Amino acid sequence: MYKSIELDLSNSKEWQEHLDRIPESNKDIYYSPNYYRLYEDLGDGTAKCFVVTNGDEVALYPFLMNSVEGYNLKEDYVDIQGAYGYNGTIYTSLNEELIKEFDKAFAIYCSDKKVLAEFTRFHPILENKEFSKTRMKVTDDRETVYLNLEQEIDELWQDQFSSQIRNKIRKAIKKNYSSEVLTNPSPDDIEIFIAIYNENMRMVGADEYFFFNEQYFRDTFKYLSSNSYLLNIKDEEGNIISSTILFKYGKFFHYHLSGRTEDAISWASNYLYSESINLAKKLGAEVYHFGGGRTPAPDDSLLRFKKGFSKTSSIFSLGKKIYFPEIYSSIEKKWNEENPNLEEKYRKFLLKYRIKKDL
Repeated sequence: MYKSIELDLSNSKEWQEHLDRIPESNKDIYYSPNYYRLYEDLGDGTAKCFVVTNGDEVALYPFLMNSVEGYNLKEDYVDIQGAYGYNGTIYTSLNEELIKEFDKAFAIYCSDKKVLAEFTRFHPILENKEFSKTRMKVTDDRETVYLNLEQEIDELWQDQFSSQIRNKIRKAIKKNYSSEVLTNPSPDDIEIFIAIYNENMRMVGADEYFFFNEQYFRDTFKYLSSNSYLLNIKDEEGNIISSTILFKYGKFFHYHLSGRTEDAISWASNYLYSESINLAKKLGAEVYHFGGGRTPAPDDSLLRFKKGFSKTSSIFSLGKKIYFPEIYSSIEKKWNEENPNLEEKYRKFLLKYRIKKDL
């Protein structure tokens, strides 16, 4: 008999128990209650997890819920989207009956909660978009790069790394660059990372959202202590010139957030990636996901850089659904009228009405 339940962080133990029932190959850190605790504390919304079960079958879908405010609505509406990273439903299997029952139960849930709209960033390695194709509009967004870690380091070096990447890594080694891995970074260690990260975000002109508050970085190593690593690259004088936060969860390894100083030579980034691959191998990860470019463009410079470390890629897809079209259209129209300078830039954004005005 199929059953459905809504959980929040007060039920994090039960949330984790359901997550533990899903095969390792079908889940990742982005679906854990502690990962969602990070973003609820950041102020991104109230963490929820919708679960459907039937005997040994489980389908689990975490998201953040927010009230829709400021549009003089006659009733209280909310919207839902996944936390920063990858989202969507994960499951024990792509059983058609499980998908059908999940879709039915979630439709009732969204009607009861008055969910205006839903936005999802599907996991490009798990390819969990397949579970949601019957209930959401799914579109491919961009290419992402991942590395199969079954080969030995020497084989990866020859078979996967481009000659340009290998040359820059050699230059870094010749310049006596070094690395350190911190599993329990001190407050001072985290402060150094924050300074480097923010400096890099300013250099690349990142959106305001990516300047996370300081507590977020501290909480990352608090809530995800058994899954998080801080990797620093030092120059010949011992100065930290590049740094990254990495995640290891089950078989997966992820490049989460990173930065380099303004005066760091490009070799620093190449060496950082190389050392992070060594760490992933050492920790027993099977797949290292680097992510994609800054844009969906196939010639995006960041995407090209990541492809220098691996010849394998996957597609990152988005899911969108509007539950109350007339209400949504009225909000969208009002937002467009109030933000004519932003209308074209955010034309394809489902939840654009949440974007700050007069940017």
